[in-house]
Amino acid sequence: MHLHKLRLTGPRRRYEVDFDRCGSNLAIIAGPIHTGKTTVLEFVDYLFGDHEHPTHPELAQSVRSAALELSIDGRRWTIERPLFSADQIAYLREGGLDEVGPAERKIIDPPGDPEALSSWLLDAIGLGSPKLRVTEGNPNSPAHDLSIRDVMWVTFLPSKRLDNEALLHEGHLQKHYKFRQVLELMFGVHDDRLAQLLDRLKGLREKRREHERQIEALKAFLVEEAVPEAGAVDERRAKILDERKGISQRLEAVTSAASSSTDYAEELRSRYGRARAEAARSAARVRDREDLLDRLLPLRGQYAEDERKLVFFAEAKQLFDPLHVDHCPACLQKLAEQPRMELGHCSLCREELKPAEETVFALDRERRSLRRRIKDLDEYTGQVQKQIAEAEAERSRLEEEVAELVRQLDDRTSQDLSPFLGEREQLIQRRSKLDAELADLERAARWREGLSRRQAEVVATTASIAAVSEELAVVSENQPARDSIINEITQRFSFLLHDWGFPKVDDPEPPYINDHFVPYVRGRVYRGIGSDGALTLISVAWTLSVFETVIEHGGPHPGFLMLDSPQKNLAPHPDHEGDADEYMDPAIVQRMYDHVLAWCAAHPHAQVIVVDHEPPQAVIDREVVRYTRRADRPPYGLIDDQTGDT
Repeated sequence: MHLHKLRLTGPRRRYEVDFDRCGSNLAIIAGPIHTGKTTVLEFVDYLFGDHEHPTHPELAQSVRSAALELSIDGRRWTIERPLFSADQIAYLREGGLDEVGPAERKIIDPPGDPEALSSWLLDAIGLGSPKLRVTEGNPNSPAHDLSIRDVMWVTFLPSKRLDNEALLHEGHLQKHYKFRQVLELMFGVHDDRLAQLLDRLKGLREKRREHERQIEALKAFLVEEAVPEAGAVDERRAKILDERKGISQRLEAVTSAASSSTDYAEELRSRYGRARAEAARSAARVRDREDLLDRLLPLRGQYAEDERKLVFFAEAKQLFDPLHVDHCPACLQKLAEQPRMELGHCSLCREELKPAEETVFALDRERRSLRRRIKDLDEYTGQVQKQIAEAEAERSRLEEEVAELVRQLDDRTSQDLSPFLGEREQLIQRRSKLDAELADLERAARWREGLSRRQAEVVATTASIAAVSEELAVVSENQPARDSIINEITQRFSFLLHDWGFPKVDDPEPPYINDHFVPYVRGRVYRGIGSDGALTLISVAWTLSVFETVIEHGGPHPGFLMLDSPQKNLAPHPDHEGDADEYMDPAIVQRMYDHVLAWCAAHPHAQVIVVDHEPPQAVIDREVVRYTRRADRPPYGLIDDQTGDT
């Protein structure tokens, strides 16, 4: 892999770091503290699957996503991830940052998922998806999927790891063991492949034993149940199918003969159908007349009520005197004399009064008209009731006729159909027995097929065991010698410390790397040196030794190395010049950079990215960016429009 450009995108603008700006495989990011140099490496780490990203206030205000353009074997790719989001996802797109194309969504967890970013990256560098054991020396230890995060521990050396005495996850046994396995995978000396082959061989042998146990149990069951052999089962099944086919044909013939023998009853069936239709129509007429009668009866009651009201009104005219008034209706004073009729006029208001006979005549006329309507309605109601009775009688007659036709049809056909029905019943019973026997044979055939399948699986498993055994022998023969790899890393580690001028490096013995890849200097484990400057030199030398050796061997490594602040504890602080020790020597730093510069020139396919406060002048032409932390000399920092004045 080769990293080309990091881009941070925000609502206002973009912020970029071009690792290729100087045209070299050594890229240096320089400048004072608090300018975002380390943040660049942390964002690259985040884009390689870390769960956290930098969250400085200026980033929260200015950035919403991060993207990295890289190439793998010459093909450009872009990885992009959102920032300040709970979604742990990434988007992978072929092409550079400015190219447009479809993006593939990648998940971060679980790393072993085929759709995970980690799986894609591991495949790209040739590590695949091996399993790493959790506990050393435990054959029953669970295994975890290798993650790109495990590989980044070799690829990214942050400042905090330079002197924290945990270069190889010391203090955490499981992480330390897992890290060792990652190194072994890169150098091709990891016994995981052998372990996997052995586990696979063990599993295949256990699988074969299980199949053999199942075969023996199934054979015993077949003997106990007297299950016929496969050939006998197939022969009997063929006979049953032939017989069943003959039964089906005979059933069709019997059904056809029975239908032909009752053709004479077709007239009865026709009469039966006509009678049923007539009975249905008669029932409909009954319902229609009943509905009409239900509507007429309320009307008859309404007419009777109207007549009662007219009679009541006529009687009221005779019982009450319309001129019986004691008080004036206007002033309510008692009248001196009661009103009376004088020459057809009221003595009180002088209005003309109609004769009572006219009113009585009008009421009588209305009553006569109403009685005629009631009479007509009663006559019509009587006709409807008569129609209902006639329709009921007709329906009863037709229903009796239908029942009689059914009886005649049953009587005439039962004698002719009984022989056919008997034979048909026997045929159906025989077919049911054959179906039951056929089901038993099918079950027996499945048992025999299961036996044959397990026997075939035993043969296939035996062949797989032979193939795995052969592969195991080849792997065991061709695997690199672990001691030679450890020795080669030791030589590179010792060379670097000698070349850089590590004080008293051979006192009392030369530096070396033990079987667990842990560095030893001055006869003791590196953590016991007791100097922060010595820890920094050892950490950088160890990291470069591993990186350079695996690159030179062509091992599965991402191909780039990120170093953060390699001068940490090696340059005296201006405020503490009196505290300088023997490791704070500018010559050591110069020789360290000289080595990195020479090695990168000799290995152009590899890439080293360094973050440093003030690198030596010899490598100033490798600076891809120098932050100033001064508003008058841009760029101020990674987020160059956040200068402290805005």
